[in-house]
Amino acid sequence: MFHAPGGYGRINEMKKSVFLIACTFSIPLFVTAHGGTNDENNIIRMTENGFEPKELTVTEGDEVLFINNNGDVARWPASNFHPTHTLYPEFDPKISIKPGESWTFKFDKPGTWRMHDHLIPHFTGTIVVLEDPGKIATTTEGPILENLGLWAKIKAFFLKLFRGSKASTVSGFKSLDEKDKYAWLEDIANKETPEAAWRYVKAAYDTPEGVVGNPHDMAHLVGQLIYKKYGLEKLSICDPIFAFGCYHGLMEVAFDKDRGYEDNYKKDLLVAQDGCKAVGDMSSPSYWSCIHGMGHGIATFRNHSLDKSLKDCGTLDEGVRTYCHDGVFMEFSISAPPDFYKKADPIYPCDAVGENYKVACARSQVQVMRLRLGFDTTEIAKTCKETGNQNIIFHCVDALGYFIAQTSASDAQDIIAGCREIADGPSQEQCLAAAAGELVFQNSADWKDKVKEVCQGSDKCAERVEQVKKSYGRQ
Repeated sequence: MFHAPGGYGRINEMKKSVFLIACTFSIPLFVTAHGGTNDENNIIRMTENGFEPKELTVTEGDEVLFINNNGDVARWPASNFHPTHTLYPEFDPKISIKPGESWTFKFDKPGTWRMHDHLIPHFTGTIVVLEDPGKIATTTEGPILENLGLWAKIKAFFLKLFRGSKASTVSGFKSLDEKDKYAWLEDIANKETPEAAWRYVKAAYDTPEGVVGNPHDMAHLVGQLIYKKYGLEKLSICDPIFAFGCYHGLMEVAFDKDRGYEDNYKKDLLVAQDGCKAVGDMSSPSYWSCIHGMGHGIATFRNHSLDKSLKDCGTLDEGVRTYCHDGVFMEFSISAPPDFYKKADPIYPCDAVGENYKVACARSQVQVMRLRLGFDTTEIAKTCKETGNQNIIFHCVDALGYFIAQTSASDAQDIIAGCREIADGPSQEQCLAAAAGELVFQNSADWKDKVKEVCQGSDKCAERVEQVKKSYGRQ
């Protein structure tokens, strides 16, 4: 964090800093011009190598034209963070851009906006939006920007630098909008270390009563920041808290397509697997979840080619491949192109893959049917049952329990009501058991009381809770 300099020994340093800052602030006065909505320079082409250019500076109110020049591959530019795009929610076409087509977006929020391709998340870039020079901004301190002159800008800079921030306390951080939380964590990681950002998330959301809120996506971000700074060497910075989100995020970006060579990629897979072994033995949940994260990264690297992704998982140790399959199918459920899943065949691709993949596929297919195809719980259970495949049916019902627990804000009565939408009694009981186990897994606040309410005296549910407690060290 920044601290105000003190003592006479810093006076010369301060003079130098003021001079440098003055130069920095003065440059835009001479070189920055409003590009306008028809500025031909405000074009980003989406090619097989990513965004070209990867960085673009525009002025508030400018439009940027995104053109898909990527052969026969659909593209989808959007703000961070993948897959929710919460940093700048309006910066999202909400649909893929077909080859040869384009999309225009007007940037009316000054700031530095990082972006990615929703369909190929390792393709990233940055849009810097400068304040409109004809606009005077105000804060609680009064007018501070462009038209007030150079020294007013210098004063404003130091006020911002040294007066502290709302996010300088944990409670202040938690009160920020989601996009501001992500931006704050990135700022901490850049100015200090990713470890500092990770400590911040844990201080905010890991309470003596259990995990509060939903910090899993923030843990993903920290994992990505760790990899960006250190590579796989510091995987051990992550830990299992927040449903292993840090491991997942790190592995999502661990395979660098810019290296471009198949041999390097194959080596990276083995290096990543060895890295996972450093966080726990092959029987530990930490190791399983690390391999699961590899599945996400593999699917991203392979541009969502299911056959290639599953084949890559097959290069890992035999006993852990199923966790890689889990990650692949989950990544598909989040980021596969819009036309990959079809309402006319809602169980696809689970009905098309080999038997050894059906378990992993069924676990993610519930999210596909619910969020992509708009099915309700009754329809999902019915669809799974009609396959006649016991692997799909069992794991589909389990996944319904997980999904209901996650989307109910851990409310026991909502969980019970959700599982009761399943038609048959045994599946209802299994759904409740899976949901109760999910509360334990997530270390949801007050989970001990909640699981008793959800289980309603069911032996099967109580057994599941005990199993999850043992696996994840819950007391």
